[in-house]
Amino acid sequence: MKRKQDIDNAERVKNVFKSFRLAESEIKHIISVYKAEKLRKGEFYLKEGRVSNKIGILISGILFAYTINDSGEKNISRFFY
Repeated sequence: MKRKQDIDNAERVKNVFKSFRLAESEIKHIISVYKAEKLRKGEFYLKEGRVSNKIGILISGILFAYTINDSGEKNISRFFY
């Protein structure tokens, strides 16, 4: 049995994919295989040199992409919200 939060998130995901002009059957398929994951502060979605086999949809919060230069400084290149 799915939790209410999972159902709410699935509805949000459905609305995101509607903006891509996908057919209703395609959206239903995506929702059927959809799995919510929660990242905590300090966790990574993807690390350098790794290849992802997932599609990420940010429901709430902020993520950022960054590199670390030779001096050890973090250089933020993108924000996702």
